[in-house]
Amino acid sequence: MIVSFRPHPRIQAMLARLTRESGKTRSAVITEAIEELAGRKKERARNWRPYDDWKSVIGIIKGGPPDLSTHARKYILESLMKKRARNASR
Repeated sequence: MIVSFRPHPRIQAMLARLTRESGKTRSAVITEAIEELAGRKKERARNWRPYDDWKSVIGIIKGGPPDLSTHARKYILESLMKKRARNASR
């Protein structure tokens, strides 16, 4: 398959430097770069955890019970009981 692309002059300069330094063809350098990028993405996907997507927002909300993570069941049951009492009084 023949692929053609027109890189920015800065990228052209990097490619020229890499081909000189490695003694490889432009095609070989580009192929190596694509393989490395694919490998990194595969490794990142293998090590991904839901926490990674949420770590920037965890802990930024203030308020609520401080022991919610350890006593969630208690708070859920309290909430359900309050709702049941409200519905019963209607």
